[in-house]
Amino acid sequence: MTNQQQPEFLSLRDYFAAQAMTAIIPSDYLNHFPSDPAISKEHHVQSTEENIAIDAYRIADAMLLISSRTLKTSKKPS
Repeated sequence: MTNQQQPEFLSLRDYFAAQAMTAIIPSDYLNHFPSDPAISKEHHVQSTEENIAIDAYRIADAMLLISSRTLKTSKKPS
């Protein structure tokens, strides 16, 4: 597998989420959520890793939605 190829075992959604994570992780994102599991459980919030994954899939879902809208628009007869 070369650097920008989608592995065969990933859905397009998974691939987009993985790409989104590469932007989320090095950002200041890690400072916004507690990484200590004890703090997370005490305050009933997800761990940093869970928040990153949730946001990555939200971005992937948004990308797929926009992509499908773009495809529908481009297929309309002129």
